[in-house]
Amino acid sequence: MTMVATRQLGAALSFIAFFAFAVTAPLSADEPPLPTFPKRTLYSEARTALLALGYQPVHLPDADTCDPRYDASRCFPEREACAGTGMAPCNFVWRRAERVIVVGTIGDEMPIVTGVRCLSGCP
Repeated sequence: MTMVATRQLGAALSFIAFFAFAVTAPLSADEPPLPTFPKRTLYSEARTALLALGYQPVHLPDADTCDPRYDASRCFPEREACAGTGMAPCNFVWRRAERVIVVGTIGDEMPIVTGVRCLSGCP
C-alpha cells in the first residue's frame, strides 16, 4: 500500500470512528435533545425529519462544491465535506436557532446516517 493510500485509509477510519455514535451533551429540561436516527437511516429521510423539526440547512462558504448532474445522491447545500475514499463519509451542517449540528454519513450512492454531533449552542 502506498503512503498516500495509507494516509487516505487512516483519515477515512478516523472520520468514521468520529461519527460512529451520536454525541449528546447534558441538556436543560426545556432544551430538546439532539436528533437521533435508527440504524441504516438514509440521509434523505433524516433530512426530511430535520426540516420537520425546524432545522435549516447551513451552506458554508468554504464547503465542498458538487454538481447535481454527477453527484445527485450527496449534492445538498448543507454538505460541508466528503472524504475522497470509496466509503464516501460526508458531513452535513444544520442550524435551529443557536444550535448547530453536524450529521455524519457514509456511503456513496445512498448515504446512511452514522451519527449526529453538536458544533455549538448545546448546553
